[in-house]
Amino acid sequence: MKWAGWFLLSSVLAVAQPAPLPAGSWSVTENSGSVVHGSWSFVPASSSFEARWFNGSAARLRLESWDGTRLRITRLDTSGPTAGLRTVYEGRKNGSWVEGQVTWYWPGGARQGVWTARLPEEAPESP
Repeated sequence: MKWAGWFLLSSVLAVAQPAPLPAGSWSVTENSGSVVHGSWSFVPASSSFEARWFNGSAARLRLESWDGTRLRITRLDTSGPTAGLRTVYEGRKNGSWVEGQVTWYWPGGARQGVWTARLPEEAPESP
């Protein structure tokens, strides 16, 4: 009878998986007193983003968690005007938008702000 319980549990877990985030370009705005705009390109296969901001910064971001509503993304800038910056984005999906808190960390300090992202339109499923 153990196998029946395991089958039931694994079936429930399979159903509980969240819909994937849409691949493509996210239009992002960050604000902590000054506004910075950028574009993040999400690659689902690697759970990563190639990101560029209009202030010249560039970074690779990593999707750390996604439960279908809430997400957590981390960032590490390795070159450019923000080299050494570490960032954590936490947000909640609301329709075609994600919005939430962002915390920037650099040697000697941290700062918090808000961020929003307009998600790309999801392609309709094939019949």
